[in-house]
Amino acid sequence: MMATSFAARGALDLAPALAVMLGANIGSTLITQILAFDIIAAAPILVLIGVVLFRSSGNGRPKNLGRVGIGLGLMLIALGALGRILAPMETAPALRTVLEALTGEPVLAVLIAGGLTWACHSSVAVVLLIASLAASGVIAPAASLALVLGANLGGTLPPLFEAGTGPARRLPLGNLLIRGAGFVIALPLLGIFAGLFAHIESAPARLVVNFHTAFNLALAVLFLPFTDRLEALLLRFIPDPPRPADPAKPIHLEPSALDSASVALANAARETLRMADMFEGMLRGAIEVFRSGDRRRAADISRTERIMDRLGAAIRRYLADIGDEQPLDDEDEGARGQEVLSAVINLEHAGDIVANNLLEFAARRARRGSGFPPALERAAEAADRGVRPAPAARFVAETTPAGDLDDHHEMTPHQEGAPHQYGKAGLRKEVQ
Repeated sequence: MMATSFAARGALDLAPALAVMLGANIGSTLITQILAFDIIAAAPILVLIGVVLFRSSGNGRPKNLGRVGIGLGLMLIALGALGRILAPMETAPALRTVLEALTGEPVLAVLIAGGLTWACHSSVAVVLLIASLAASGVIAPAASLALVLGANLGGTLPPLFEAGTGPARRLPLGNLLIRGAGFVIALPLLGIFAGLFAHIESAPARLVVNFHTAFNLALAVLFLPFTDRLEALLLRFIPDPPRPADPAKPIHLEPSALDSASVALANAARETLRMADMFEGMLRGAIEVFRSGDRRRAADISRTERIMDRLGAAIRRYLADIGDEQPLDDEDEGARGQEVLSAVINLEHAGDIVANNLLEFAARRARRGSGFPPALERAAEAADRGVRPAPAARFVAETTPAGDLDDHHEMTPHQEGAPHQYGKAGLRKEVQ
């Protein structure tokens, strides 16, 4: 899910995201390998250790490890309870009749397992259930492998249907295409695979989990060299959506990412960089206004400032929603949220200065026939030489913003191509 969000926002190219997805698929099979052993007795110990770490530690890695221990222990307890509930059903004559019928209907077995996996959002749990049924002798080896194929296909459906945008669907669709290709190749060979894996390890439950791991490992080996071509295919099938007509409408603030604080904070940071780009345009426009006194350009700057205010309000609401959906218990996440919020406030404040004080000052100087203030002269010369006048907005957003713009230095450009720090104090000094 995290790789899907990063790929949808452009923070991670689609081809590397596909590679990450292939590795994650293998990792989930290793979890199945571990849980296939009888380790349910360790569940209470994991919960106890997790609670102790969580309650005795401050924010940081020990507290997160405590969360992991609690979650893993509860998952093992739930799997044990599921096994005890299903134990009487495994010997039920009706279930045996249905499952035995799947031996000759592998496609039906795939559909049943795929639907069950989609419903419970966990291929790990379904594969472990299949292993339990195989161990009790309720289902034949070839049919159990068909169910494993269905669990792999069904595991791709929840992120595909829950994605909120077209770009967010690319990676889950790629996962579905890869596993679908593997399904087409493996389905006619299930009888051969059943005999082959039975020679490796005869226990029916181990046959199921070993095939699950081997299937995903084979897909990674086969498709890893072709991630670039698959990326091109997915981009052609799901192109980027057109930019919104309203520039004040957020692009990166996806509500579906609010369940993950780290992903949501990254979305807010990217939207803040959009504000930085707008502010950079305002600064360029201010230079033109000082040079030519263009009233139309001045009106555009004022309009951009209102757009920045609306976009900043949307980012602040999104940051508040992050805290509502998932409290920022982690110290780093809380600090990062404060940094993004500080950057937004600083950008809005700097935009107000440019759109109000600076343009008013430009109009006064134009009426008096005065030239540029020294700082803007240096910025204009840099622009004439092709040096990009990166504003304080980008400087603040890409570093660690904290405090008001008063904390930054006077309007002093650095050497060739380096960011210019436009501070509130420097602007006011030039305006007065």
